[in-house]
Amino acid sequence: TDEERRALACFAKNIWEHGAPGSGVIVDGGCYVGASTVALAEGLRQSSLPERKRQGRIWSYDLFRTTPAMSEHYLKGSGLKPGDSFQPIFDKNISAYAGYIQLQAGDIRQAAIPTEPVAILFLDILWSWDCTNFVGRNFYPKLEPGRSLLIHQDFVYPFYPWVILSMGQLTGFFDFAYNVQHSSVVFDVARKVRERDVEDPRNIPLPAALQIYDRFINQLEGWGQGAVALGKALYLASLNRIEDARKLVDEIEVKFADQPLVTQYLNAIRGYCDRAVAEGKPVPLDQAVGI
Repeated sequence: TDEERRALACFAKNIWEHGAPGSGVIVDGGCYVGASTVALAEGLRQSSLPERKRQGRIWSYDLFRTTPAMSEHYLKGSGLKPGDSFQPIFDKNISAYAGYIQLQAGDIRQAAIPTEPVAILFLDILWSWDCTNFVGRNFYPKLEPGRSLLIHQDFVYPFYPWVILSMGQLTGFFDFAYNVQHSSVVFDVARKVRERDVEDPRNIPLPAALQIYDRFINQLEGWGQGAVALGKALYLASLNRIEDARKLVDEIEVKFADQPLVTQYLNAIRGYCDRAVAEGKPVPLDQAVGI
């Protein structure tokens, strides 16, 4: 969104004057066709850092593999088929800032990781439990308390419970700062994270998981509350608690009837529940990405 691009540019421009490590890098995790990359790079270009110190400061990660949804909708008309690389589109879009970017194409779990501290960690790449665990254990420890920012693009997207639950496990390490309008949630870094502090969110007992959801729902406002509440319903459905999930979806539909950013997800989540009933068990959510 425009709001998100402005926010990313603002952070990349100003964080260096607010305590960010001088050698710190920006991680653009899930750059897609380059909107986040260009925003971060333009902010960096306007920053107080000398030009020579801007070179290679942004580490951009993406699998660059076209999915069916991309082919049918977002990249329609490009001629790209599922499985094709969309990297040429990214390369064209960021060409004016290419010197600022170290591109890491492929699975982030096999990619290089910066040795420097991370000043800004922007994440739009957590599409599974395993990826979330990997990023948490390898990138969160590079964030500096009081000097770095963690930004989750998919925090208010209902289909990724691992984002919500993993951050709930790290309460005390990160402080909820605010939700950029129509997009990301920003977290301040309160304490240094060690690799051993990052636990697998699949192991959270259900009562604790639901408490995490409720806590974040209360910290959000407006449509964000409804979207994360739908995430709670989908999480319940993924554990085969279908009736609990359906009841919650019905309640959310009534409460957020005038919020299209919430109601747009209702049919997909109800369809997930219906499929679980028809097949006798729910599809694991990291196999149903993009439903």
